[in-house]
Amino acid sequence: MARVLHLIQSVNAQAGGTATAFLGLLDALREHSGVHALAVSTPPPEGDPAWATIDADRRARGESAWTLVNGQGRFLWPGPLGNAACALLRGHAADVLHIHGLWSPDLLGAARAARAARVPYVWQPHGMLVRAALQQKKLKKQVFMALGMRAALAHAAAIVYCSADERERSIPPADYPGARQHVVPLPLHLPAGLPPRERMRAEARARFGIPADAPTVVFMGRLHHVKRLELAFEAFALASRTLPGLHLLLLGEGDADYTARLRALAERLGIAGRVRFAGFVAGSEKWPALAAGDVLTLNSRHENFGFVAVEALCVGAVPVLTDNLALAPELARVGGGFACGQTPEALAAAYTEALRAQPRQEIVERGMAWVREHLSAAAVAGALEGLYARVRN
Repeated sequence: MARVLHLIQSVNAQAGGTATAFLGLLDALREHSGVHALAVSTPPPEGDPAWATIDADRRARGESAWTLVNGQGRFLWPGPLGNAACALLRGHAADVLHIHGLWSPDLLGAARAARAARVPYVWQPHGMLVRAALQQKKLKKQVFMALGMRAALAHAAAIVYCSADERERSIPPADYPGARQHVVPLPLHLPAGLPPRERMRAEARARFGIPADAPTVVFMGRLHHVKRLELAFEAFALASRTLPGLHLLLLGEGDADYTARLRALAERLGIAGRVRFAGFVAGSEKWPALAAGDVLTLNSRHENFGFVAVEALCVGAVPVLTDNLALAPELARVGGGFACGQTPEALAAAYTEALRAQPRQEIVERGMAWVREHLSAAAVAGALEGLYARVRN
């Protein structure tokens, strides 16, 4: 049985999709492969939904399933997190190291320790190597690359992308072999035992103050400029001209200044009375909250995968994605969602088309059929298990 050490800076589920992807991949490997998966991270905040997964893993697989360490490194020097991973590697606790994320001295230090211990390592950047992501805080990232990250990536036994689109838009080190770049999608874990959509929808709408019959667009994620919520607001205002009862539900939190700017924009556009800032929803609460929407909007500058589109389908909301995102062409091709251009006019037209499409349930069913075929936990676990076997040899 291959022992694979999975390392990430944080499993704080409120921080974004990388932590969610990490937890999903671990669960898939532990349930559907012969891999012995170990996890190393800083602990999530008290009350974070990731604790449920961690506690369940520890009960089922022992305390060693998770190593949680307080403290991260600074600049180029690993901190307690990186030192803990390095100690495990030097102690021959793993046959393969799987690194999740970038831009961390702890991850960089672990890669160097793995190379010194002759342990092959797989690097999964989770969208952080795409061109658009590299432009954010560009100078800092260029310096970090020059001072060690580029060399560490170049020595990785494999780089793993979540989609073909992420691979095409990413910039690995120069001359990094294409044969060592792999696409392994994120696994789908369908929620079990959910109440009927109509019941969840009615209860959530009452909770958020949305009229029962109001057409509603829902967003779930961080309130962050990368998500281009300004674009969604402008599109929402345009779509409201033909759908005057339209509501927008925002499920997520963000920086206070950015949130204040969004509220001010809603006022300027004349839509403030129909925009609901619902805050972060965690764990089982997200399913009825998502079900409050008829349509999901996902129009970020970039997404390495866009898992929320799949989650929306699970509760009967039709995803609308801008055409720069990885899942957009596939869901549009099978008729399981809508893809559109990256302008307010194009997005508004897509909202209107999706809200007027009948019967919407057929769109959801087509999307879910594609998801089950391509994103099952067993298929993803099998692909990773095969990759680990190849890099060990």
